[in-house]
Amino acid sequence: CGCGHEALTGTERLIETYFSKNYQDYEYLIDVIHAFQYVIYGTASFFFLYGALLLAEGFYTTEAVRQIFGDYKTTICGKGLSATFVGVTYALTILWLLVFACSAVPVYIYFNTWTTCQSIAFPSKTSASIGTLCADARMYGVLPWNATPG
Repeated sequence: CGCGHEALTGTERLIETYFSKNYQDYEYLIDVIHAFQYVIYGTASFFFLYGALLLAEGFYTTEAVRQIFGDYKTTICGKGLSATFVGVTYALTILWLLVFACSAVPVYIYFNTWTTCQSIAFPSKTSASIGTLCADARMYGVLPWNATPG
């Protein structure tokens, strides 16, 4: 979540600094970036609270607690609750993998663009000739094709 947040912030900064001087070209992109950052915050908070809930549920179903409070038999409700947690955790794991995959895209775009911009800014640090380096935010779909300079 932290990497996704930093990549989105860095992408916003790169667009503003290097690629477009017209705010209307990337106004919608900024709104999407901010919305996705809030999704990242909400996801991280939710998984923290869900982890605490699973910890409590796991604690109360262990053998140590049974020894403290006496030997009791599990009820159908308890078995159903544990099975529900297993199912929900499985579904949330799939959801988390999707969020992770979507978070990797801004990191990839930011890293590639930042590396190219650094190579152009400091040509002595790269083995490629300056004429072969090009960074165009339009090719990633970050800016519309009519954005100048792009």
